[in-house]
Amino acid sequence: MHDHRDNRRSAHGTTGVLLIAALGLLSAACVPGGGSSGAVAPTQLVASVAPTQLAGSVGDGPMQDATVTVTGAGGRRRARTHSDITAKYTLTVPTGTAFPVRISATGGTDMVSGTTPDFTLTSAALSPDQHTANLTPITTLIVRAAEALPGGLTTTNLDAARKDVMDTLSFGLDPAQVPDPITTPVTTQNIAGVLRANEALAELVRRTRRTLETGGRTVSGDRVLDALAADVSDGALDGRGAAGTDPRISATARAVAAQVLVETLENRLQVGGTNVTPALDNALRLIAPGAPASATVATVRATDGALAEARHAIRAARALSSAPVLGNLLAAVAGLAPGATPQAFSAALPTGTETELAVAVTRAATASQATVDSINTVANAPLGLPAPRISLTANPVSVGAGGSAALTWSVTGATSCTASGGWSGARPTAGRTDTGALSATTTYTLACSGPGGDTSAAASVTVDAAPGGSSPAPGTALIGALTVSDTAHAALWSVQSNLRNGVTLYGDRAYTISSLPAALAGSEWIRTANDSRTFTGTVVAHFTVPRAATVYIAHRDDIGKPVWLRNWVDSGMNLVDSEPKTYSLYRKDFTAGATVELGPNGGGTSSGMYTVAVIPTAPAAGGTPSSGSGSSSSSGSGSGSAPTPTPTPTPTVDHIPAAVNDAASTALDTPVTIAVLANDSGLQDVPVTVSLVGAAAHGGVTVNTDNTVRYTPTTDFAGTDHFTYQVRDVDGDLATATVTVTVTCATCSAKALTLSWDPGPQTIRGYRVYYGTTSSTATTLAKDVPVGTAGFNATTPSVQFNAWNNLGLRTGGTVCFRVTAYNGRGESGPSTPVCGNL
Repeated sequence: MHDHRDNRRSAHGTTGVLLIAALGLLSAACVPGGGSSGAVAPTQLVASVAPTQLAGSVGDGPMQDATVTVTGAGGRRRARTHSDITAKYTLTVPTGTAFPVRISATGGTDMVSGTTPDFTLTSAALSPDQHTANLTPITTLIVRAAEALPGGLTTTNLDAARKDVMDTLSFGLDPAQVPDPITTPVTTQNIAGVLRANEALAELVRRTRRTLETGGRTVSGDRVLDALAADVSDGALDGRGAAGTDPRISATARAVAAQVLVETLENRLQVGGTNVTPALDNALRLIAPGAPASATVATVRATDGALAEARHAIRAARALSSAPVLGNLLAAVAGLAPGATPQAFSAALPTGTETELAVAVTRAATASQATVDSINTVANAPLGLPAPRISLTANPVSVGAGGSAALTWSVTGATSCTASGGWSGARPTAGRTDTGALSATTTYTLACSGPGGDTSAAASVTVDAAPGGSSPAPGTALIGALTVSDTAHAALWSVQSNLRNGVTLYGDRAYTISSLPAALAGSEWIRTANDSRTFTGTVVAHFTVPRAATVYIAHRDDIGKPVWLRNWVDSGMNLVDSEPKTYSLYRKDFTAGATVELGPNGGGTSSGMYTVAVIPTAPAAGGTPSSGSGSSSSSGSGSGSAPTPTPTPTPTVDHIPAAVNDAASTALDTPVTIAVLANDSGLQDVPVTVSLVGAAAHGGVTVNTDNTVRYTPTTDFAGTDHFTYQVRDVDGDLATATVTVTVTCATCSAKALTLSWDPGPQTIRGYRVYYGTTSSTATTLAKDVPVGTAGFNATTPSVQFNAWNNLGLRTGGTVCFRVTAYNGRGESGPSTPVCGNL
């Protein structure tokens, strides 16, 4: 023991306890059987002297009625049972069984896909002391990778295989929540991540098998898993692993992994062409009915491992497709930080990601052997600096003959950029230029190089055959100054004239109008940006009308109608685009000089944006009425007079909600209802609705029908939690506030416990901390800390716990700890216990 430990103990205040483990850990005496090899001894083959209870979760997605079988030495069956309706199993391994044993699951029904897995789920128990053995695609890969190594199922091999799989094909499974996929119990705290990661790996197997079939090669799901396990057993998925490795399967799986990981991290994993995110959440509720409302797949965030896996996989896709979008995708993923939400991941994806990844996967099936080798090489290379990321836009993307467009670009991670196509020469990493008068459709390409590689991007400007499409002439415009609050996409918005069939709807998409009501033909209009659908502010854009005008919003029928459109009138007319999608046209009259505010799109990040058209409400000087709100002419020529629109009253006073932060308290495990609107003001424009922004960290939150909010703390949580709500009135005005909830517990110990110890003299992979209320019962695993865990210092190892929230300890009790260390050959004996009072 060193002097500094006494100093650290005396410096610790009354709110915390410092416990020092007197270890001398991993000296030769700590190694079972003595010796001084510098390694922890592996688990040896041992026969049980009493029946062993084994239990665990079974799942590709969660599996009901799967047959679970335990086999011992020589493949002899030792026990068998079936998974229950919650996808769990329990069985007894009889006395005298030689360990390790292999556990498998076949048949049953996947609660997510409704199908039977096309491979056998596999797990293992190495000793009679092990009582949890989950069966999932990830455990299957770990066990089969260990079996591919010399010696088969040993502690050393299983530890190595677990690390290799978690580093290569974990699909976002968080090692902080699931240190060991085989032995870590599935709880309400980790179930969402477990379900999503394993369904993703299972889908990788399915798609890899189907992709190979398109190239004329038939393989089973088990063969795909065996090949991947053999390959990854040496620590790299590179087509050069143990016996059974298949380079083409490895290369194809890498390309498929890019597709599956993007879908998974965006929370839209496709199984059989269907987004299974809702099915995963439904399965979660069925197998864990006590899970808090906050336990959903939507709350699972990107881990550092998942982002690294995605970058490796996208490299594989780039070896199959040189499309610029994949370079931009690689840069986008490299620019994301661990903890990114599915929404942040989705917003970062460049347009065309899904299409180009599908192209790459299709090509993998018939790629040459040279391409297969290239995929396995580039995908496995160490991750360095990201390739340059380019944003290049043209505004507008469609002009009339003789018209021009503005090119705007910005580049990160590049040292040089060169233009080609419709422009040429060296370009700075950010800028704006005009195309000049255009007579034909032109494509502009920008190629950039940097320390992380090369990337290119392109933007095209279409020249319409029909005249028009430019901005209205000064002094005649119905659309005055346009201001776009969505600054990220403002350059893609523009005021246009001569609305007609064939014009491009958006400044960042190629969709055109295929059917337009005659009443709006030739009108002024606003070309919006499709990506402005992601904007979350109250007002996306606003403009003035210099003259009395009727404004039409073309809003897609398959998207929920936003609140701000509730007091607009459905004109009964429709617009259809080239996809085709149908848009209902909602109208509202405005007096001269009025400001028109455009609210957010009703469909969120996964749907299209609306379009705006404006016509006069009275005849122009010396002319005839240009449009109305009645039915459109069937000829499309606009002949005849249309009825004059009926004015819609506009409120003279617009009340703006003001939300005020709230505070509430409740006892342990006790829900509380909070009247969040009680201290808010500006709520006269009814009806008013309350909704949630995100989720609470330690509980579930729901909005009641009376706009109160019910908070249910996570079981046994004590402390402070927060969530945010928003209030929106009938015309779309919005305000947000934060609610702080204090969950009290008179007998729960709030002390901070710090346990520290001397590092072992040998090569260590990690430490395991066990605890109990006495020195002899300190056998419950409190934490597994692999060396390299963020925030862990292997030179001066220590861990911290909250006595109640982490360990469930109450005031007045005692806690004791023991520490072990492990490396590639096994786990050491425990340290001398240390105890403290609470």
